[in-house]
Amino acid sequence: MESIDEQIKSLREKQFKADLYFQLRPDLDRILLIPRPIVFVDQINYGPAKSRSYFILDYLDTTVYDLSLPTPITNHGLQSGGRSAIIKDINGEYYRLKGINLKLNKEKGGDRGLCNILEGIYEQLNALEINKRQSYFCAIKPYYLEIIPDFERIKRVSDIDDYVENSKVAEIQEHNSAIKILEQLGGLLKKYKHGEVYAVSAYGIKGDTRLDEVIYLLTQKKLDPNRDSLRKEILSYLCFSAGVTKATLTLSGITWSDDFIDTNNHIGNFVVYSQNGVLLTDYTDIANIMWAKDFYNLALINDEPNIALFLDHTEREIKSLEDDFFDEETCSLDEPKKYLHFDDDLRKFCFECLLSGYRLTIAEHQRRTGEIWPNEFDKDLTSLYLTSPSKIRMTITEFDEIMGKLTEPVLNFK
Repeated sequence: MESIDEQIKSLREKQFKADLYFQLRPDLDRILLIPRPIVFVDQINYGPAKSRSYFILDYLDTTVYDLSLPTPITNHGLQSGGRSAIIKDINGEYYRLKGINLKLNKEKGGDRGLCNILEGIYEQLNALEINKRQSYFCAIKPYYLEIIPDFERIKRVSDIDDYVENSKVAEIQEHNSAIKILEQLGGLLKKYKHGEVYAVSAYGIKGDTRLDEVIYLLTQKKLDPNRDSLRKEILSYLCFSAGVTKATLTLSGITWSDDFIDTNNHIGNFVVYSQNGVLLTDYTDIANIMWAKDFYNLALINDEPNIALFLDHTEREIKSLEDDFFDEETCSLDEPKKYLHFDDDLRKFCFECLLSGYRLTIAEHQRRTGEIWPNEFDKDLTSLYLTSPSKIRMTITEFDEIMGKLTEPVLNFK
Protein backbone atom coordinates (compact mmCIF):
# COMPACT_ATOMS: atom_id res chain seq x y z
CA MET A 1 0.00 0.00 0.00
CA GLU A 2 1.32 3.44 -0.93
CA SER A 3 1.97 5.91 1.88
CA ILE A 4 -0.04 9.12 1.89
CA ASP A 5 3.04 11.01 0.64
CA GLU A 6 3.31 8.65 -2.32
CA GLN A 7 -0.41 9.03 -3.03
CA ILE A 8 -0.11 12.83 -2.90
CA LYS A 9 2.85 12.69 -5.29
CA SER A 10 0.89 10.45 -7.68
CA LEU A 11 -2.07 12.82 -7.67
CA ARG A 12 0.20 15.80 -8.27
CA GLU A 13 1.70 14.07 -11.30
CA LYS A 14 -1.79 13.33 -12.65
CA GLN A 15 -2.80 16.94 -12.16
CA PHE A 16 0.38 18.24 -13.83
CA LYS A 17 -0.18 16.05 -16.89
CA ALA A 18 -3.86 17.03 -17.05
CA ASP A 19 -2.98 20.74 -16.89
CA LEU A 20 -0.38 20.36 -19.65
CA TYR A 21 -2.85 18.98 -22.16
CA PHE A 22 -6.02 20.71 -21.06
CA GLN A 23 -7.52 23.44 -23.24
CA LEU A 24 -9.85 25.94 -21.56
CA ARG A 25 -13.31 25.87 -23.15
CA PRO A 26 -15.60 28.47 -21.52
CA ASP A 27 -17.89 28.18 -24.56
CA LEU A 28 -18.94 24.73 -23.29
CA ASP A 29 -20.11 25.98 -19.88
CA ARG A 30 -23.79 26.01 -18.98
CA ILE A 31 -25.67 26.81 -15.80
CA LEU A 32 -27.06 23.26 -15.34
CA LEU A 33 -25.46 19.87 -16.02
CA ILE A 34 -28.82 18.11 -15.84
CA PRO A 35 -31.87 19.74 -17.48
CA ARG A 36 -34.69 21.10 -15.33
CA PRO A 37 -38.19 22.47 -16.06
CA ILE A 38 -38.68 26.03 -17.22
CA VAL A 39 -40.73 28.15 -14.81
CA PHE A 40 -42.89 31.06 -15.86
CA VAL A 41 -42.06 34.08 -13.68
CA ASP A 42 -43.06 37.71 -13.47
CA GLN A 43 -42.64 40.79 -11.34
CA ILE A 44 -45.63 41.74 -9.22
CA ASN A 45 -47.25 45.08 -8.64
CA TYR A 46 -48.00 46.64 -5.28
CA GLY A 47 -50.24 49.48 -6.35
CA PRO A 48 -47.89 52.01 -8.00
CA ALA A 49 -44.77 49.93 -7.24
CA LYS A 50 -43.32 46.93 -9.06
CA SER A 51 -41.08 44.35 -7.43
CA ARG A 52 -37.48 44.07 -8.50
CA SER A 53 -37.71 40.29 -8.11
CA TYR A 54 -39.54 37.78 -10.27
CA PHE A 55 -42.03 35.37 -8.69
CA ILE A 56 -43.00 31.85 -9.79
CA LEU A 57 -46.37 31.71 -11.51
CA ASP A 58 -46.29 28.32 -13.24
CA TYR A 59 -44.11 25.34 -14.16
CA LEU A 60 -43.76 24.35 -17.83
CA ASP A 61 -43.21 20.86 -19.24
CA THR A 62 -40.07 21.79 -21.18
CA THR A 63 -36.69 20.94 -19.60
CA VAL A 64 -33.49 22.77 -20.56
CA TYR A 65 -29.87 23.23 -19.47
CA ASP A 66 -29.86 27.02 -19.62
CA LEU A 67 -31.89 29.99 -20.82
CA SER A 68 -31.33 31.10 -24.40
CA LEU A 69 -32.72 34.60 -23.77
CA PRO A 70 -32.78 36.88 -20.69
CA THR A 71 -35.69 36.54 -18.27
CA PRO A 72 -36.92 40.15 -18.82
CA ILE A 73 -37.60 39.23 -22.45
CA THR A 74 -39.21 35.78 -22.03
CA ASN A 75 -40.40 35.69 -18.40
CA HIS A 76 -38.71 32.30 -18.20
CA GLY A 77 -36.56 30.99 -15.37
CA LEU A 78 -35.22 27.58 -14.30
CA GLN A 79 -36.63 25.50 -11.44
CA SER A 80 -34.45 25.38 -8.34
CA GLY A 81 -36.11 23.52 -5.48
CA GLY A 82 -39.63 24.36 -4.35
CA ARG A 83 -39.29 28.03 -3.43
CA SER A 84 -36.57 29.29 -5.76
CA ALA A 85 -35.79 29.88 -9.41
CA ILE A 86 -32.81 30.83 -11.55
CA ILE A 87 -33.11 33.88 -13.78
CA LYS A 88 -30.87 35.33 -16.47
CA ASP A 89 -30.43 39.09 -16.54
CA ILE A 90 -30.10 41.31 -19.59
CA ASN A 91 -26.28 41.00 -19.42
CA GLY A 92 -26.40 37.21 -19.52
CA GLU A 93 -25.57 36.72 -15.82
CA TYR A 94 -27.43 34.04 -13.83
CA TYR A 95 -28.93 34.65 -10.38
CA ARG A 96 -30.86 32.47 -7.98
CA LEU A 97 -33.87 34.08 -6.31
CA LYS A 98 -34.76 32.34 -3.05
CA GLY A 99 -38.26 32.67 -1.55
CA ILE A 100 -40.38 33.53 -4.61
CA ASN A 101 -43.15 30.91 -4.52
CA LEU A 102 -46.14 32.83 -3.11
CA LYS A 103 -48.55 30.10 -4.19
CA LEU A 104 -46.69 27.40 -2.25
CA ASN A 105 -46.60 29.66 0.80
CA LYS A 106 -50.35 30.21 0.59
CA GLU A 107 -50.94 26.45 0.38
CA LYS A 108 -48.40 25.30 3.01
CA GLY A 109 -47.93 28.37 5.24
CA GLY A 110 -44.94 29.13 7.46
CA ASP A 111 -41.65 29.53 5.59
CA ARG A 112 -42.73 27.23 2.77
CA GLY A 113 -42.27 29.06 -0.49
CA LEU A 114 -40.73 32.15 1.12
CA CYS A 115 -37.44 33.15 2.74
CA ASN A 116 -37.33 34.51 6.26
CA ILE A 117 -35.43 37.79 6.24
CA LEU A 118 -32.95 36.59 8.88
CA GLU A 119 -32.03 33.61 6.69
CA GLY A 120 -31.50 35.98 3.78
CA ILE A 121 -29.43 38.45 5.81
CA TYR A 122 -27.12 35.79 7.26
CA GLU A 123 -26.62 34.08 3.90
CA GLN A 124 -25.72 37.38 2.22
CA LEU A 125 -23.33 38.27 5.07
CA ASN A 126 -21.68 34.83 5.02
CA ALA A 127 -21.33 34.88 1.23
CA LEU A 128 -19.72 38.30 1.44
CA GLU A 129 -17.22 37.17 4.08
CA ILE A 130 -16.40 33.82 2.45
CA ASN A 131 -15.87 35.40 -0.97
CA LYS A 132 -13.38 37.78 0.62
CA ARG A 133 -11.48 34.82 2.07
CA GLN A 134 -11.60 32.10 -0.57
CA SER A 135 -14.06 32.68 -3.37
CA TYR A 136 -12.88 29.65 -5.36
CA PHE A 137 -14.99 27.09 -3.48
CA CYS A 138 -18.09 29.17 -2.72
CA ALA A 139 -20.81 28.73 -5.36
CA ILE A 140 -22.64 31.99 -4.61
CA LYS A 141 -21.96 35.72 -4.33
CA PRO A 142 -24.21 38.30 -2.61
CA TYR A 143 -26.54 40.38 -4.77
CA TYR A 144 -29.61 41.87 -3.07
CA LEU A 145 -32.43 41.45 -0.56
CA GLU A 146 -35.95 42.65 -1.29
CA ILE A 147 -38.59 42.69 1.43
CA ILE A 148 -41.92 41.07 0.53
CA PRO A 149 -44.88 43.07 1.84
CA ASP A 150 -47.43 41.38 4.06
CA PHE A 151 -50.38 41.50 1.70
CA GLU A 152 -52.81 40.66 4.49
CA ARG A 153 -51.85 43.85 6.34
CA ILE A 154 -51.97 46.26 3.39
CA LYS A 155 -55.22 48.15 3.86
CA ARG A 156 -54.36 51.67 2.69
CA VAL A 157 -52.27 53.37 -0.01
CA SER A 158 -49.99 54.68 2.73
CA ASP A 159 -49.12 51.05 3.62
CA ILE A 160 -47.87 50.53 0.08
CA ASP A 161 -45.87 53.77 0.23
CA ASP A 162 -44.26 52.56 3.44
CA TYR A 163 -43.32 49.26 1.79
CA VAL A 164 -41.77 50.99 -1.23
CA GLU A 165 -39.61 53.14 1.05
CA ASN A 166 -38.43 50.14 3.07
CA SER A 167 -37.80 47.90 0.07
CA LYS A 168 -35.47 50.45 -1.48
CA VAL A 169 -33.43 50.48 1.72
CA ALA A 170 -33.32 46.67 1.69
CA GLU A 171 -31.82 46.35 -1.77
CA ILE A 172 -28.09 45.65 -1.82
CA GLN A 173 -26.69 47.09 -5.02
CA GLU A 174 -24.02 44.89 -6.53
CA HIS A 175 -21.68 47.81 -7.22
CA ASN A 176 -21.70 48.97 -3.60
CA SER A 177 -18.56 48.49 -1.55
CA ALA A 178 -18.31 45.65 0.98
CA ILE A 179 -18.42 48.18 3.81
CA LYS A 180 -21.62 49.72 2.43
CA ILE A 181 -23.22 46.30 2.10
CA LEU A 182 -22.24 45.40 5.67
CA GLU A 183 -23.79 48.64 6.88
CA GLN A 184 -27.03 47.90 5.04
CA LEU A 185 -27.22 44.29 6.24
CA GLY A 186 -26.34 45.30 9.80
CA GLY A 187 -29.13 47.87 9.78
CA LEU A 188 -31.60 45.29 8.51
CA LEU A 189 -30.47 42.75 11.10
CA LYS A 190 -31.08 45.26 13.89
CA LYS A 191 -34.44 46.32 12.47
CA TYR A 192 -35.76 42.80 11.84
CA LYS A 193 -33.98 40.91 14.64
CA HIS A 194 -37.14 38.91 15.36
CA GLY A 195 -37.42 37.76 11.74
CA GLU A 196 -41.02 38.84 11.46
CA VAL A 197 -40.93 39.56 7.72
CA TYR A 198 -40.00 37.75 4.51
CA ALA A 199 -37.62 38.77 1.76
CA VAL A 200 -36.33 37.58 -1.58
CA SER A 201 -32.65 36.67 -1.22
CA ALA A 202 -30.88 37.02 -4.57
CA TYR A 203 -27.34 35.95 -5.28
CA GLY A 204 -25.11 35.22 -8.25
CA ILE A 205 -24.39 31.56 -8.96
CA LYS A 206 -21.80 29.49 -10.80
CA GLY A 207 -24.23 26.58 -11.28
CA ASP A 208 -27.07 24.78 -9.50
CA THR A 209 -26.87 21.05 -10.24
CA ARG A 210 -26.58 19.21 -6.90
CA LEU A 211 -24.45 16.16 -6.10
CA ASP A 212 -27.42 14.04 -4.96
CA GLU A 213 -29.24 15.04 -8.15
CA VAL A 214 -26.44 13.45 -10.21
CA ILE A 215 -26.36 10.37 -7.94
CA TYR A 216 -30.12 9.97 -8.27
CA LEU A 217 -29.92 10.04 -12.07
CA LEU A 218 -27.02 7.56 -12.11
CA THR A 219 -28.82 5.03 -9.91
CA GLN A 220 -32.03 4.78 -11.91
CA LYS A 221 -31.24 1.33 -13.27
CA LYS A 222 -28.92 -1.62 -12.87
CA LEU A 223 -25.80 -1.49 -15.01
CA ASP A 224 -23.58 -4.14 -16.52
CA PRO A 225 -19.97 -4.26 -15.20
CA ASN A 226 -18.54 -2.16 -18.06
CA ARG A 227 -21.05 0.67 -17.61
CA ASP A 228 -20.83 0.38 -13.84
CA SER A 229 -17.12 1.25 -14.10
CA LEU A 230 -18.07 4.38 -16.05
CA ARG A 231 -20.54 5.31 -13.34
CA LYS A 232 -17.85 4.88 -10.68
CA GLU A 233 -15.55 7.09 -12.75
CA ILE A 234 -17.99 10.00 -12.48
CA LEU A 235 -18.97 9.33 -8.87
CA SER A 236 -15.37 8.99 -7.67
CA TYR A 237 -14.45 12.28 -9.34
CA LEU A 238 -17.44 14.22 -7.95
CA CYS A 239 -17.37 12.75 -4.43
CA PHE A 240 -13.60 13.18 -4.10
CA SER A 241 -14.01 16.80 -5.26
CA ALA A 242 -16.79 17.28 -2.69
CA GLY A 243 -14.41 16.09 0.04
CA VAL A 244 -11.78 18.61 -1.08
CA THR A 245 -14.44 21.34 -1.00
CA LYS A 246 -15.57 20.34 2.49
CA ALA A 247 -11.94 20.43 3.68
CA THR A 248 -11.60 24.04 2.49
CA LEU A 249 -14.40 24.97 4.89
CA THR A 250 -12.64 23.25 7.78
CA LEU A 251 -9.29 24.85 6.93
CA SER A 252 -11.01 28.26 6.76
CA GLY A 253 -12.41 27.74 10.27
CA ILE A 254 -15.99 27.22 9.14
CA THR A 255 -18.62 24.58 9.97
CA TRP A 256 -21.51 24.20 7.54
CA SER A 257 -24.27 24.32 10.18
CA ASP A 258 -24.77 25.22 13.81
CA ASP A 259 -26.80 22.07 14.55
CA PHE A 260 -27.36 18.57 13.18
CA ILE A 261 -31.16 18.54 12.95
CA ASP A 262 -32.00 21.40 10.60
CA THR A 263 -28.66 21.29 8.83
CA ASN A 264 -27.25 22.59 5.56
CA ASN A 265 -24.44 20.04 5.85
CA HIS A 266 -25.68 17.48 3.34
CA ILE A 267 -24.61 16.15 -0.05
CA GLY A 268 -27.45 18.02 -1.77
CA ASN A 269 -25.67 21.31 -1.01
CA PHE A 270 -22.58 20.42 -3.04
CA VAL A 271 -23.02 22.22 -6.38
CA VAL A 272 -21.60 20.58 -9.50
CA TYR A 273 -20.88 22.89 -12.44
CA SER A 274 -18.44 23.54 -15.28
CA GLN A 275 -15.95 26.38 -15.47
CA ASN A 276 -13.85 26.81 -18.60
CA GLY A 277 -15.03 23.35 -19.57
CA VAL A 278 -13.80 21.66 -16.34
CA LEU A 279 -16.17 19.91 -13.94
CA LEU A 280 -15.94 21.42 -10.42
CA THR A 281 -17.69 21.01 -7.06
CA ASP A 282 -18.44 23.90 -4.69
CA TYR A 283 -20.81 24.48 -1.77
CA THR A 284 -23.99 26.55 -1.29
CA ASP A 285 -26.70 27.21 1.34
CA ILE A 286 -24.55 28.95 3.94
CA ALA A 287 -27.10 30.81 6.09
CA ASN A 288 -26.34 28.75 9.22
CA ILE A 289 -22.56 28.37 9.09
CA MET A 290 -20.48 28.81 12.24
CA TRP A 291 -16.99 30.23 12.47
CA ALA A 292 -14.28 28.73 14.68
CA LYS A 293 -14.31 31.94 16.74
CA ASP A 294 -17.93 31.20 17.71
CA PHE A 295 -16.82 28.18 19.73
CA TYR A 296 -15.16 30.30 22.42
CA ASN A 297 -18.57 30.69 24.11
CA LEU A 298 -18.46 26.98 24.83
CA ALA A 299 -14.83 26.95 25.88
CA LEU A 300 -14.77 29.85 28.35
CA ILE A 301 -10.98 29.70 28.39
CA ASN A 302 -9.55 33.21 28.19
CA ASP A 303 -12.19 34.00 25.58
CA GLU A 304 -10.09 32.13 23.03
CA PRO A 305 -11.62 29.84 20.38
CA ASN A 306 -11.50 26.18 21.38
CA ILE A 307 -10.13 24.44 18.29
CA ALA A 308 -10.86 21.00 19.73
CA LEU A 309 -14.59 21.79 20.02
CA PHE A 310 -14.58 23.19 16.50
CA LEU A 311 -12.97 20.02 15.11
CA ASP A 312 -15.34 17.81 17.13
CA HIS A 313 -18.15 19.60 15.31
CA THR A 314 -16.52 19.11 11.90
CA GLU A 315 -16.00 15.39 12.60
CA ARG A 316 -19.71 15.09 13.34
CA GLU A 317 -20.42 16.85 10.07
CA ILE A 318 -18.35 14.27 8.19
CA LYS A 319 -20.35 11.51 9.90
CA SER A 320 -23.53 13.35 8.89
CA LEU A 321 -22.37 13.31 5.25
CA GLU A 322 -21.74 9.56 5.51
CA ASP A 323 -25.33 9.12 6.74
CA ASP A 324 -26.56 11.07 3.71
CA PHE A 325 -25.08 8.50 1.34
CA PHE A 326 -26.96 5.77 3.18
CA ASP A 327 -30.26 7.66 3.20
CA GLU A 328 -32.97 6.18 0.99
CA GLU A 329 -33.96 9.51 -0.59
CA THR A 330 -32.38 12.58 -2.09
CA CYS A 331 -32.22 15.58 0.21
CA SER A 332 -32.01 18.63 -2.09
CA LEU A 333 -34.85 18.10 -4.56
CA ASP A 334 -38.11 19.92 -3.84
CA GLU A 335 -39.82 16.52 -3.60
CA PRO A 336 -37.21 13.99 -2.39
CA LYS A 337 -36.99 10.92 -4.62
CA LYS A 338 -35.95 7.42 -3.66
CA TYR A 339 -32.70 6.03 -5.03
CA LEU A 340 -33.56 2.89 -7.01
CA HIS A 341 -30.26 1.02 -7.50
CA PHE A 342 -27.84 2.57 -5.03
CA ASP A 343 -26.52 -0.53 -3.27
CA ASP A 344 -24.52 -0.43 -0.04
CA ASP A 345 -21.19 -1.12 -1.75
CA LEU A 346 -21.65 1.84 -4.09
CA ARG A 347 -22.78 4.08 -1.21
CA LYS A 348 -19.69 3.08 0.76
CA PHE A 349 -17.48 3.72 -2.28
CA CYS A 350 -18.94 7.22 -2.71
CA PHE A 351 -18.36 8.14 0.92
CA GLU A 352 -14.81 6.74 0.87
CA CYS A 353 -14.08 8.97 -2.14
CA LEU A 354 -15.43 12.02 -0.28
CA LEU A 355 -13.49 11.12 2.87
CA SER A 356 -10.31 10.63 0.84
CA GLY A 357 -10.62 14.06 -0.78
CA TYR A 358 -11.22 15.57 2.66
CA ARG A 359 -8.30 13.81 4.40
CA LEU A 360 -5.90 14.33 1.52
CA THR A 361 -6.55 18.09 1.54
CA ILE A 362 -6.04 18.29 5.30
CA ALA A 363 -2.85 16.20 5.05
CA GLU A 364 -1.48 18.33 2.21
CA HIS A 365 -2.21 21.47 4.22
CA GLN A 366 -0.32 20.01 7.20
CA ARG A 367 2.61 19.08 4.96
CA ARG A 368 2.81 22.58 3.47
CA THR A 369 2.34 24.56 6.69
CA GLY A 370 3.77 22.26 9.36
CA GLU A 371 0.61 22.73 11.44
CA ILE A 372 -0.38 19.93 13.81
CA TRP A 373 -4.12 19.47 14.14
CA PRO A 374 -5.71 17.81 17.20
CA ASN A 375 -8.29 15.00 17.24
CA GLU A 376 -8.33 12.75 14.17
CA PHE A 377 -5.73 14.92 12.43
CA ASP A 378 -2.93 14.17 14.88
CA LYS A 379 -2.94 10.52 13.90
CA ASP A 380 -0.24 9.03 11.73
CA LEU A 381 -1.70 9.69 8.28
CA THR A 382 0.94 7.63 6.47
CA SER A 383 -1.17 4.48 6.90
CA LEU A 384 -4.31 5.97 5.34
CA TYR A 385 -5.59 4.51 2.10
CA LEU A 386 -7.17 7.02 -0.24
CA THR A 387 -9.87 6.20 -2.79
CA SER A 388 -8.84 8.71 -5.43
CA PRO A 389 -10.42 9.21 -8.86
CA SER A 390 -8.83 7.87 -12.02
CA LYS A 391 -9.10 11.37 -13.52
CA ILE A 392 -7.80 14.46 -11.76
CA ARG A 393 -9.55 16.68 -14.33
CA MET A 394 -12.89 15.80 -15.93
CA THR A 395 -14.28 17.98 -18.70
CA ILE A 396 -17.92 18.77 -19.32
CA THR A 397 -17.61 16.95 -22.67
CA GLU A 398 -16.41 13.77 -20.93
CA PHE A 399 -19.18 14.13 -18.35
CA ASP A 400 -21.85 14.44 -21.07
CA GLU A 401 -20.48 11.49 -23.02
CA ILE A 402 -20.44 9.20 -19.97
CA MET A 403 -23.84 10.40 -18.72
CA GLY A 404 -25.28 9.83 -22.18
CA LYS A 405 -24.05 6.22 -22.19
CA LEU A 406 -25.38 5.58 -18.68
CA THR A 407 -28.77 7.30 -18.77
CA GLU A 408 -30.19 7.06 -22.28
CA PRO A 409 -33.05 6.93 -23.01
CA VAL A 410 -33.75 8.70 -19.70
CA LEU A 411 -32.11 11.88 -21.02
CA ASN A 412 -31.05 13.14 -24.40
CA PHE A 413 -27.96 15.26 -23.93
CA LYS A 414 -27.21 18.02 -26.41
